[in-house]
Amino acid sequence: MAISISHVSNKLLKPHIWKIRNVYYGVTNFSFSQFRLEKKYTSLSTLKIECLKNRSLIQLSGPDTSAYLQGLITNDIGHFLHRSHSCMFAMFLNQQGCVLYDTILYKISSSPSEEFLLECDTTVVSELIRHLQLYKVRKKVEILPVSDKMIWSAFSPLPWDSLDVSPTMLCSDQLAKNLKATMILEDPRHVGLGYRIVLPANSPPKLTSEKEIEDSYEELRYRLGIGEGIADHPPGKCFPLECNLDYLHGISFHKGCYIGQELTARIHHTGVVRKRLMPIRLEVVEKEIPENCIIHNDKNENMGRFRKGKGRYGLALLRIAESLAAKYLVLKDLNIKLETRKPFWWPIEAAKSH
Repeated sequence: MAISISHVSNKLLKPHIWKIRNVYYGVTNFSFSQFRLEKKYTSLSTLKIECLKNRSLIQLSGPDTSAYLQGLITNDIGHFLHRSHSCMFAMFLNQQGCVLYDTILYKISSSPSEEFLLECDTTVVSELIRHLQLYKVRKKVEILPVSDKMIWSAFSPLPWDSLDVSPTMLCSDQLAKNLKATMILEDPRHVGLGYRIVLPANSPPKLTSEKEIEDSYEELRYRLGIGEGIADHPPGKCFPLECNLDYLHGISFHKGCYIGQELTARIHHTGVVRKRLMPIRLEVVEKEIPENCIIHNDKNENMGRFRKGKGRYGLALLRIAESLAAKYLVLKDLNIKLETRKPFWWPIEAAKSH
């Protein structure tokens, strides 16, 4: 369920200025040109808040928690110590360097009694707890599922054909009080995803103007080209850089060893990532697409596999260069054409020297 916020004064939010120049988008069957964004204002009247029922929390506490997590996640727990970060994106990998679970990590309290919340896919809470317990050994860390808190997302919808991206919404103490939130934090992956909000499970926000918007957060993610959960990141079947972990501020290449680090570092230093998760739009609405449906180009060459979608929008793991150069793409088993594009938030690669 998603609802709109309209009764809080727009004066609570300050304008952000975004200036983006000389950006080229490689796309299939449609094109974008250079553009410039400036003086974009976030309006609370267009802000949506949606309960993410498919996301759950796990609490970790104890004096050894930071050191313990440092050896398990792809990101650097040191960011919590030296900067003002209170949440970060990361993944848990297996020994072979494949993705097991994606997570958003929230720092609740500092030493000596450290406390963190791990956000994860609801369907893998038990599996993630077992994974955490496996490497706990004798460390002083307590691991418990959280049932009295829920994750919500506050965001502005982004049309597929828009060159714009909603700027960061500057939340205030008054907005936090209005929502009675445990915390309101900017989504650490991308500004377009808005805010992560932790609320008591028995106290949903009461707003004067409510309008249901089904799965709008999921569609927003698909249009941005950002995966989340085990449907988009099948456990043990994809690599973190293929899931754009490096583009979403979810990995540190300077920290010490962690599980799965060796292969991930090797791929990074070779500079060759041929496949990545990319946004797709189907030519026609399809209610259900088979898992891992193969995608071909106009030359009947295998470009990759479909991950998950909602209506016309979804994600696919595709060969980047070949997919963008194709005249068209098609779901092989369903004979449905689709289009893709290079997400605007991907960094511009520097030209290789010869």
